[in-house]
Amino acid sequence: MRSSVIQVLFWTAVAVPIYTYVGYFMVLTILSRLRRRVLRKADIEPSVSLLIPAYNEATVIANKIQNSLAIDYPAAKLEIVIACDGSTDGTPEVARAAAAGTRVKVLAFTENRGKIETLNRCVPNLGGEVVVFSDASAMIYPDAIRVLMRNFADPDVGAASGKYVVVKADDVSTGKSEDLYWKYETRLKVMESQLSSTLGGHGHLHAIRRDLYPFPPDGTINDDYVIPVSVLRRRRRAVYEPDAVVYEEARHMTGFGRRVRIVAGNLQQLSEIRGLFQPLQALPLFFFLSHKVARLAVPFAIIAAWVLNLYAMQIGLWVAPRAVWRAFVRGRHSRNLYAEPWGEALLDEKVGAMRHRLELEDAAPGASLSDRFTFATWSTAALALAFASGAPLWLLPGASFSTTLRIKTASTIQGLKVRVLAGHAASSSR
Repeated sequence: MRSSVIQVLFWTAVAVPIYTYVGYFMVLTILSRLRRRVLRKADIEPSVSLLIPAYNEATVIANKIQNSLAIDYPAAKLEIVIACDGSTDGTPEVARAAAAGTRVKVLAFTENRGKIETLNRCVPNLGGEVVVFSDASAMIYPDAIRVLMRNFADPDVGAASGKYVVVKADDVSTGKSEDLYWKYETRLKVMESQLSSTLGGHGHLHAIRRDLYPFPPDGTINDDYVIPVSVLRRRRRAVYEPDAVVYEEARHMTGFGRRVRIVAGNLQQLSEIRGLFQPLQALPLFFFLSHKVARLAVPFAIIAAWVLNLYAMQIGLWVAPRAVWRAFVRGRHSRNLYAEPWGEALLDEKVGAMRHRLELEDAAPGASLSDRFTFATWSTAALALAFASGAPLWLLPGASFSTTLRIKTASTIQGLKVRVLAGHAASSSR
C-alpha cells in the first residue's frame, strides 16, 4: 500500500513540470481550435497618453524619445510623457535635451519612490482616453500604437498588450534562451486571449483605458500583470495583440537582480487570484493556475521527484540489488529516444521493433569505473535518505522489485530521462 502511494506521489511530481511546459500548451492549442471569443476590432484613433517611467536610463532615454516621436499616430492625439523617478545618472537632463522643441513632456521627480508610485502620480494628470505604458529600453514599432488601439473598438476590452521581441540575442549568453522563452510566452498569451482574457501583459508595451486604471498599492512588483488583470474585476477583458510589436536588445535583460525581481513578482501575483472569484471567471482562473501557480510549483515538484526516486532506489537495493545494478548499467549505456526525430513514423512503430532498433535485446554492456562510482554514490545517498527519515521503506511489507521497476529506478537516476527500459529490466528480474 505504501509503495503504491510512493508511485502516485512520484508520478504526480514528474507530471507537474511536464504539464506546466508541455501539457498546458497542448490543452490551449486544442481549446483554441474548438472555440474563440469574438473580438470586434476596428481602425479607431482615441486620444492616447504614452507614459514612460525611467530610473537611471540616461544611456537609452534619448533614443526612446526619438522612437516615440516616430510613432505613426496623429500628433494631436498622442501625448508623450517621460517620468524620471529620482534618477541619479542625469536621466532628466538627457531627456530634457532630447525633448527640446518637441511635444514630449519630461517630469523629473527628485525622490526615487518606485515605478508603481510614479505611475500612480502621473496617470491622473494624463489627458488620453487610453494610457500606454512602455519601458525606456524598449523600442516601439511605428505602427504598434495604432494596431494596439484597434482592440479598444470592442467595448468589452479594458486592456491590451503588445508583442515583445528580443533582438541581438547573440550579444549575451542568456539572449537566445530569453528569445525562445518569449516566443513560447507569446504563443500562450495569444491563445489565452483568443479563448477569454490573457493574464498580464508585457511591461514594454501594454495599455489600459484610463478610467479603469487600478492604482496598484505601493510595493507592487509586476505592474504589467496587476494592471491588465484588474480589468477582469470590472467584467472587461485583457487581450494580446501580436501585431503591435515592441523590441529590446538582449543586453538590457541581463543581471541577477532582474531575475530575483521576476521571481519575487511571480510570488506576489498569487494574491491576485482573489480577483478571479469576484465574479468567478472559469477560464482565467484555469489560466492562472496553469500558467502562474504551476510554474511556481515546478522546482518543488522536481525536488520531490528526486527524493521519491531515492526512496524507490533503496527499495530495489534491499530486495534485488543485482537486478538494480544491471538496470542501472543498461540505462547508462542504452540508446534512447532523445536523438530520434519525432514524427508519425516513430509514433506508429511497434514496441518490439523499437526495442530491437535501440538494441535493448542485446547483452548488457560491461560496467565501467564511472558506472561503479556513480552507482555507489547514488546508492549511498538513497540508503542515507532512508535511514535519516527514521522510517526505512525497505522494511515495509509488500515491497518488491517490480515496484521499483514501475517507478523507473534506472531511468530516473539519470535525471528522469525517458528510456525504453522497463520491459527489459522486468524480464531480466524474473
